[in-house]
Amino acid sequence: MRSAASDVIRWAHRSDAHAVGMLVLDALEDAPSSEVGLEDVYTDPREFGEQLLGGAAAVLVIERLGHGILGGARIVPREFIRASHVAEVAIVVHPQFRGRGVGRTLVQGVERELQEEGRYSKLVVRVAADDLGLATVLKQVPAAWTRERVERNALCRHGQTLDMHLYALLLDLP
Repeated sequence: MRSAASDVIRWAHRSDAHAVGMLVLDALEDAPSSEVGLEDVYTDPREFGEQLLGGAAAVLVIERLGHGILGGARIVPREFIRASHVAEVAIVVHPQFRGRGVGRTLVQGVERELQEEGRYSKLVVRVAADDLGLATVLKQVPAAWTRERVERNALCRHGQTLDMHLYALLLDLP
């Protein structure tokens, strides 16, 4: 699963728990679309990474030789039968690598991997109204991510409420 010359996109393993935990802890402080903050999570990277990799979730990571894991996408299936064809996707890129195409490469990797897997026919990403970075990434990838709806005042950050935009991508099942 190669992407750029030095980047590898792969599914995370339990042995990646510490690295995944560190990535998200480093990125959470400035992750506008995250519904959790540092005060809501384990501060131990390994414990936090194990939590992120646990349960029904799967994590796709983008890794660069010499730099480690640059970003990740956590894919969580909706739990009820009638919506089990839908996966919620949360994207995070380490602050040091934002604006360098890592997010776009990661989103394209998610699209490709989940299309090949054939389990989901719809992917959903929740984007805060002021998260121009993630919204731009979804507009720049070749796939047709569309803004499906706006959830008014769905996020509270620093005492202010913000709208969340729900972006969706329909996949063709094999």
